[in-house]
Amino acid sequence: MSTPDMLSSLPVELFELIAEDVMSGSSEDLTGLRQTSSQSAAKVMRLYKKCRFAEIAVRLVRPSSIVNATKIIESRIVGSAVRKITFVDNSLPDPSRKDEEGSEQHSSSADDNQSDSGEDEHSDSEDADADESNADSADSSPEDKAYHTQQAMRETGQDRDLLIKLFDKFGRGGRRSRKLSVVFRSRREEGEGTLHDGHCLAIVMLAIASSSATFKAFTMDVGRAQGIPVTQYGTNFQSGIICKSALSHFKALDLVLNVDEDDLARARDFVDMISKLKIRSLTFKTLVDGEMTKFIDIDTLMKLNFPSTESFEFEHVFVSWDKLVSFLKRQKSLRNLVITFHEATVDEEPQIFKYRSQEARNELSRLTENADLVFNGFH
Repeated sequence: MSTPDMLSSLPVELFELIAEDVMSGSSEDLTGLRQTSSQSAAKVMRLYKKCRFAEIAVRLVRPSSIVNATKIIESRIVGSAVRKITFVDNSLPDPSRKDEEGSEQHSSSADDNQSDSGEDEHSDSEDADADESNADSADSSPEDKAYHTQQAMRETGQDRDLLIKLFDKFGRGGRRSRKLSVVFRSRREEGEGTLHDGHCLAIVMLAIASSSATFKAFTMDVGRAQGIPVTQYGTNFQSGIICKSALSHFKALDLVLNVDEDDLARARDFVDMISKLKIRSLTFKTLVDGEMTKFIDIDTLMKLNFPSTESFEFEHVFVSWDKLVSFLKRQKSLRNLVITFHEATVDEEPQIFKYRSQEARNELSRLTENADLVFNGFH
């Protein structure tokens, strides 16, 4: 989109009159005009940089987006204006999986319509072979091309290398990075087939861990099953260490942890490893991308301490009431608690907590010995 040139719309005669008037005066008038113009340009530039470059978004599946962000950061003119970078996980699903799902949905009706004649079956088979041959020879769809480009980029490590280069610019910028907030956003919808695709999060963590810079804050804005997979990172020691190293570069962390029932002991190993970091807020969510039929018991994780965490949120998880209270009592920085009751289960909680009331909030503050606790449950 083009930017209108407001000055070019003014008549030339107006500029000529201004110049003639200045030239007819003293040299001080001409100097004053130049200084005024220079000061005006500087003030406009500061406002322009603040409005245009304070926040930038990087689409992780587009190498050009990463390259453009790097150019902005290393620019001596606008680089210092950047205060927040949002890394958007816009991963593309495999188009063939959509075709397979569609085929499965229609398989029953196709079977019902099959002919009992062996001749018809032979004819259908020949037609299917011909269709497959034609499909192979036809040009790939835009979806196929985009997906294969994404996969080729990942196989060569191009996206990873570009991100490492981007964060390296902050390492050279010294104190500038300390004012920078980083957001990881992944809002893929259910059914896209990429909910468990943790590639984008992994390469962002690797790039940050490779940097020598310290940053202001890291925030996760993610959908279901798109947070930090704690069991996976607990099982894969290298991935867990890289993630912990990356998170240690921030002065404040707003994290979303996905838990599953495969191996909570492994999950606890990873969560314990990051618990002493400067986690400002922490959300526990179940690592499920389809219809949720059961809650994941996270009592094992309730034995840990998070000394810096001010806010906890529990969504679609199961926790025992007594262990929850004991857990909350140990969190010395706790100020805010969210339990989404229609998506979380608290076993054997007192009757008073089954209803929306100020008494319930007061009682929870008393039980946790935390007078400043704000209970935002009952959603």
